[in-house]
Amino acid sequence: MKTCDSVIKSVSTFFLFLFPLFFLTVTAESYDYNKMVLVVITSLALLILFSLKIVREKKIYLVKNTFGLSLFLLSGIALLSALFISPNLVVAFTTPLAVTTYLSGFVLYLLLVYVFNVDFISLSQIGIIFIFDALIISTYTIFSFLGIFPNSSFTPAGNLLAT
Repeated sequence: MKTCDSVIKSVSTFFLFLFPLFFLTVTAESYDYNKMVLVVITSLALLILFSLKIVREKKIYLVKNTFGLSLFLLSGIALLSALFISPNLVVAFTTPLAVTTYLSGFVLYLLLVYVFNVDFISLSQIGIIFIFDALIISTYTIFSFLGIFPNSSFTPAGNLLAT
């Protein structure tokens, strides 16, 4: 039981540490695919861990709030839209910012709300994680500006140097 809780805390902390770093432009396709993969993998890992915890304890935890209901409706509508309207289900489920992102984001939201309500991770720990992320990102930005790291001119509209 304690090992499952510690692994849940570790996965959640690792996700909170990695998510801001995935907004850096260090990959060739840094717009959205790598962020989707991070959210999907983290939500699947946490879902498996929480399923093991539910089976061991024979107890289901529910945290109710109004934001969860709106995310449930958004995810449900996206899933129904993909199932009934999309001509190609593979594209509808594998394209970034599509159904998979909505569903895994909803599952991740529910699991992280539980993690924060049970005090696996305190707000001071989250603040320390984000401060450390800010230090890494600002150091990368300064080194990139000074020419130590390769300078990337990526924008969501595409490369600024391409004509």
